[in-house]
Amino acid sequence: MGAPVPPGVPSILGHFWEYTKKQAKKFAQYLTNPEKGEEELLKAVVRDFKKEGRG
Repeated sequence: MGAPVPPGVPSILGHFWEYTKKQAKKFAQYLTNPEKGEEELLKAVVRDFKKEGRG
């Protein structure tokens, strides 16, 4: 699955843990390079928007 889930975290939360780490990584990129990060953030939002069939 990726990086191990911290001890004490039930396995059912593993997927949520992975997702949270990915989001944190994106946010860190945004903080270190706002211009590029903002662009990536917008792309991700647009992608999610289209997935829901609103785009």
